Amino acid sequence: MSDFKPGDTVEVDLNPTIGAEKNKIRPCLIIEGGLTPLELVIILPITDAKQKDSPIFVPILDLKMAGLKKPSAIDTYQIRAISTKRVLKKIGTVSKQELFQVRFNLARILNIDEAHL
Repeated sequence: MSDFKPGDTVEVDLNPTIGAEKNKIRPCLIIEGGLTPLELVIILPITDAKQKDSPIFVPILDLKMAGLKKPSAIDTYQIRAISTKRVLKKIGTVSKQELFQVRFNLARILNIDEAHL
């Protein structure tokens, strides 16, 4: 099990990637902290806030708390399970409201209705 919790923001090395996948060393949001013995965590990449008008992006309002320096948003469409070895360091956390919105977006994207919650 890892020491990461849902809502943690971390710096991750996402290379190598293919196609339109988010790449390079970048901030990401932990949405599942490694409850299995596989040394994996589930993350969402954090990107600049240029696309914040799209419903798949959740804007991060408290940049300092999240450990970020520029306006940013969580990309709820590019879900990835990664090795904990890709995580370079924890940089912060997002608010409970932002984490709630991320989970809401994931449920909508994955077509998860209330009967499955």
